[in-house]
Amino acid sequence: CLFTACSSSANSVSLEDVTQSDLTSGDLAQNELAPSPDVASQPLFGIWYDGFSLPGAGPALYLEVNKINWPNLVTLFVKAKELGDVAGVAFYLTYDAESLRFVSGLNHLNFGDSGPYFTASAVRELEPGRITFGAARFCKDKIPWGSTDQCGAIEVVDATTVAALTFELVGKGQGSLRFPDSHTLLVRPDRSSVEAVWIGGTFVVEVTGAKQ
Repeated sequence: CLFTACSSSANSVSLEDVTQSDLTSGDLAQNELAPSPDVASQPLFGIWYDGFSLPGAGPALYLEVNKINWPNLVTLFVKAKELGDVAGVAFYLTYDAESLRFVSGLNHLNFGDSGPYFTASAVRELEPGRITFGAARFCKDKIPWGSTDQCGAIEVVDATTVAALTFELVGKGQGSLRFPDSHTLLVRPDRSSVEAVWIGGTFVVEVTGAKQ
């Protein structure tokens, strides 16, 4: 992905690949969220999510869950707060693949889209149960972070949506949503790291009815 935190020997992504596959448009999500007509007889599921803790004072990244978008589709929002100046974000998110199936992901963190700056982002399912995400600020004519504060940053203070990750509920069960410590990265424009709390949680998928 964009950073060491998202690297994978089987899924390396170049800057060209990242730019071409930038998932900042809502068109992909809308197309993929449409329910398929061949699942009319399958059960309806509901999901309950409980964070391991509430974000307190100081830098934090955490999850919020919205209502069901379509039958058996739910979106998890990765939120950030009090990060200060930040030029890049990367993480893995792990989950129980027997209950959730990854459908699509969108970057919501705009590091710049005019003048000499642009945002590059990528969301990938590395394997069932593990997603990688990365987004960063880039300069059109310079290598990112080639020198101190070369490309600048954006300021994240109030609760801000970083990414939207949509899943299909595919089976009854429970599991956890975690940001593995070894694969989380927040970078300032001077290439220093932002120390933050990454908060995951537990979920329960239950059968709530049957499609008619």
